[in-house]
This record gives sequence, structure tokens and C-alpha cells, in this order.
Amino acid sequence: MPAISTPWARPPRARRSSRVRPSAARFKMLVGGGSRVEGEGAVVSVERKVNIMIKSPTAYKAEQFISDGDRTYIAATTADHGRTTLGEFVKSPPLVLQAGLLGGALSTGWNC
Repeated sequence: MPAISTPWARPPRARRSSRVRPSAARFKMLVGGGSRVEGEGAVVSVERKVNIMIKSPTAYKAEQFISDGDRTYIAATTADHGRTTLGEFVKSPPLVLQAGLLGGALSTGWNC
């Protein structure tokens, strides 16, 4: 967006410092399996901080991804207190959360 306009030229809605967005959530693994999980999710974001939560009534249970912009925390959500395949993927390069790539425009820290 900097190529289009300055931040202060954008409407007030585009400049918000915090966002909360609940919605339906869907996770589909395309490689290494064929699992598909549906449930509820939410993205909560304040400045560079983001908390992305996914809950499902299946054995998959939940995911939680948290970043304060510098550090990243991925909750251990499986029965053996480990991380899911998605959790491990997001944890491997912390930039996925820190740069707002997961959550995209719903994250106030996303640099367009």
C-alpha cells in the first residue's frame, strides 16, 4: 500500500491499531496425508502482536499461534503434548507469524 498512498491518507478503518476477527476455520493437508479439519477460529491482533486460534470438535482439537512481533510461540496441542504438522510448519521459520504472513490483512502488523 505505500506505493498507492501514505498511511494517513487511507480511511480510518485501514489505520486501526487492533483487530478481532472470529470466523469459520478450515485446514486441509494436501501433501503427506489427506486430512481436513473444520471448526472455529479467530485472529486477534494489536500492532505487531497477533494471536491466531483454531478450535475443532475433532481429535485434532486446536491450534494457537502467538507472536509479539519479535518472538513466536506455537502451542503444543496434541494428546502427547506435541505440535501438529501445521504447528511445526509455522514454527520452523518464525517469520511466518512475525511478518504477518499467517493472518494476512487481518493482522495489524502485516506489511503490505
